[in-house]
Amino acid sequence: MKIAAEVQPVPPEALPGLPFRPVVSEALTATAYEQNGRMQFSLRAKEMRAPRAGAGSRGGGKSGQSEQAAA
Repeated sequence: MKIAAEVQPVPPEALPGLPFRPVVSEALTATAYEQNGRMQFSLRAKEMRAPRAGAGSRGGGKSGQSEQAAA
């Protein structure tokens, strides 16, 4: 993922027991393109931040509404 920022973003701290670092990507866009006969995707985001504690997926609605509802 490429992040358009003036300074290099720092990913949030790793969480114990997870093989990855969960992040929230603001203004995420995906651009599809073909390369060597294969479909590829380029991901770009405006911002990357740590998810809020207790902000899980609650389904339905636009992105971000579930986090606002959890606050």
